[in-house]
Amino acid sequence: MNLNKIQKQIEKKQRDVTKERNERVAPIAQKIIKIIADANLPVGDVHAHDNPKFSETARNVLSELLDSEMRHIDVTALFQFVLQPFDMVAGIVKESLSKSFNDAENKLFKKDYSEVTLKDLDDILTQIQ
Repeated sequence: MNLNKIQKQIEKKQRDVTKERNERVAPIAQKIIKIIADANLPVGDVHAHDNPKFSETARNVLSELLDSEMRHIDVTALFQFVLQPFDMVAGIVKESLSKSFNDAENKLFKKDYSEVTLKDLDDILTQIQ
């Protein structure tokens, strides 16, 4: 057997193990997302008096992990899966807002932002003062 063939077999085995882990962990991640969402936890200014709410939710998460027979080695992947939909939605929203902002700038200046001169800026500022 040559090294290239062995390397390909190793990579295939790694993909299979990753796929199996993802299929096992993804449904548990969905349950954890629901537990956290249903807990209606405070956001923003969180204070010490909020700690019991977080502790109770953590106990509920741990209970789900025990019931699901979660593997210790998969916990990091699980929480990456839990955060993934929030990160994806945030990325899409930010990209959309950025595009809208750029479109508004282009309309305001009547040219692409990269072509805006200091005179253009001065003219706009003079108009709104």
